[in-house]
Amino acid sequence: MIFAGLLLLSVAFIVGFNSGSMRTHAKLDGVLWMQTSAEYEASTHQSFNVAKMNINKALNDKTWSAALEQSGNYQDLPPAVIMDVDETVLDNSVYEAQLVKMGLSFDWGTWKPWVLAAKATAIPGARPFVDSLRNAGIGVFYISNRSQTLCDATVINIKKVLDEAVQASEVLCKVGKGAESFDKSKRRAQVAKDYRVLMLLGDDYNDFVSMGHASPEERAQEARAYQSRWGRQWIVIANPVYGNWEKVLYRHDTSLSDEAQLVSKHKHLRTTEAEFLEAMQ
Repeated sequence: MIFAGLLLLSVAFIVGFNSGSMRTHAKLDGVLWMQTSAEYEASTHQSFNVAKMNINKALNDKTWSAALEQSGNYQDLPPAVIMDVDETVLDNSVYEAQLVKMGLSFDWGTWKPWVLAAKATAIPGARPFVDSLRNAGIGVFYISNRSQTLCDATVINIKKVLDEAVQASEVLCKVGKGAESFDKSKRRAQVAKDYRVLMLLGDDYNDFVSMGHASPEERAQEARAYQSRWGRQWIVIANPVYGNWEKVLYRHDTSLSDEAQLVSKHKHLRTTEAEFLEAMQ
């Protein structure tokens, strides 16, 4: 399966390279920012450093919980942190870069062999942060929307580059099918039954609270309602390449062609055309 997937990648690379589509790929700048900019690595270290600074506060404040799903008498439960996987602790930018070169979009046929190969590296700053949690006796759980068929490979990849102590029971992958299976709230609640959740870390809004297919405006309004949590209990890792922020711009309609998705994205640009044209005169 892995060989077949890699063969598909090789053929697609040749086709994409010859078509010239790689020059106009929507993810080009985002992937380059992740892979080449000092600012990206600075931003990830910044996020993990902020998380470290708040961990002691969280440990010492028994009323502190980062999970909206936490309820009941949780004050004396053992502490834990919940982290997303892709683009929070595992860096898949090499996979994304290959798609750019091929002129392709995300596809199960290329994603599955990439995950099974367990070649993702660690997001800068992730390993020292996880090490500090383990050394402090704080549990670490990884909640991912990778499918169950890819969960074993995910554990292997995390263990190899990030967290040697991770157990399969600490990696909670997506269960079932359909839109509801992407909702992480039930899995957060599962952890919150046995642990006081000190912190949530992720690159997507749904790593903190489920928003489903809400519009960009609704997502922004919801985010403002939790101002006191950002940078304290909830830590965002920058991801300019993909996520629900991007999918809502074309209403999560993955049946649309790349061109149609691009047209829909352009409609969300905030412009002042009249003022711009006046300034150009």
